[in-house]
Amino acid sequence: MGEALEAIGDVASAIDNYRKAAQLDSLVSAVHVAAAGRKPGEYYVVRLSVGSLRRLGLTVIADEQEEGPAGHALILELSLDACQREKTRLRELQVRLAELATQDIVHSPKT
Repeated sequence: MGEALEAIGDVASAIDNYRKAAQLDSLVSAVHVAAAGRKPGEYYVVRLSVGSLRRLGLTVIADEQEEGPAGHALILELSLDACQREKTRLRELQVRLAELATQDIVHSPKT
């Protein structure tokens, strides 16, 4: 099974992601990821392949957190600083990411 990400929409130093490979399946669930953010229960969790992110020119790096679910990763180009520096270029990228994200929503907040 290829490596994939489950992303939550909280942008701090970079967009938060959780690597979800076969060995992490038992450690990280979409519900657990959604509950780990600053506003538990308010997040959508989507699955994006690392390959699809790299094809968009994004850099995905592991960033294990002492607290929180296993498998945390960052997308450097989506950091707050990068978004402020490159607003125009990143708007198109954000639209493409949103299109990809709608293809595999694995958790949505209760409405």
